Amino acid sequence: MKTTSEAAFFRLTHGLNPDLEARYQANRLGLTRYLNFSPRTEQSLDIVLSVTGIPVVDLKLKNALSGQTAADATSDGAEC
Repeated sequence: MKTTSEAAFFRLTHGLNPDLEARYQANRLGLTRYLNFSPRTEQSLDIVLSVTGIPVVDLKLKNALSGQTAADATSDGAEC
């Protein structure tokens, strides 16, 4: 048995298919700050971008004033 799941729908260049336009309008983009990803630890992701509830991008926040660099963000990702 084969099932298909689609997480996002992209806008068509024409308005000839109202069903696909409705699916595009149903997309929900989300931005979550400090998303805890484990109930056993207090580790969290700084910013998560999601499409229809599915996380697709994890952004690391670093502060140059406190001496943090992009290298710190890279090493943080390896720890998760």
